[in-house]
Amino acid sequence: MFKLMVRDDLYLKMVEPKDAKAVYMQIQQSKDVLRKWLFWVDSTKQLEDTEAFIEESMKQAAANNGFQAGIWHQGHFAGIIGLHYINWINRTTSIGYWLGEPFHGKGIMTDACRALIDTLFNEYDLNRVEIRAAVQNVKSQPFRKGSASRKKAASGNASGFTITSPITSYTGFCGRNIRPATNKFGICHTHFTLQSGMID
Repeated sequence: MFKLMVRDDLYLKMVEPKDAKAVYMQIQQSKDVLRKWLFWVDSTKQLEDTEAFIEESMKQAAANNGFQAGIWHQGHFAGIIGLHYINWINRTTSIGYWLGEPFHGKGIMTDACRALIDTLFNEYDLNRVEIRAAVQNVKSQPFRKGSASRKKAASGNASGFTITSPITSYTGFCGRNIRPATNKFGICHTHFTLQSGMID
């Protein structure tokens, strides 16, 4: 079962049935903040909805197609970070996450993202990790306070990742400026694409 120590007061652990109540209560407590960005929040109306989510996440892990991990801060459930899938042929994935309102402003999600990404590259041997955040949701955009770059991989190939403007675009593999996409909910997203190597 996936578990990752991030720092002394913070760890990630794959969600399991016994976590359902803590997850559900944090969603309800933070509903007004989360519902602005996450369409599923208002459909989480009872504990059974969270239990169903955890059951599906366990099936996902059993199928070796990613996992959903609880974020635990000082022994308290704080949020979720997980993989939407793992494409083992191309060795790529994308990350999604949310954090309860009482835990904002503590560097929790920044540290959790960095630790998970490092693990995905170094232990899962993935080549590419993508993070998508709504353009308007500045707090959820990783590395937003400056450029994030990747050092050259061991092969000597340049990773080619630099965030030039997190709100409107990113620079991808060939230095091309790519406009953000709009999803079916009409929310514009910024794409953050990382390749194997170490974050500067």
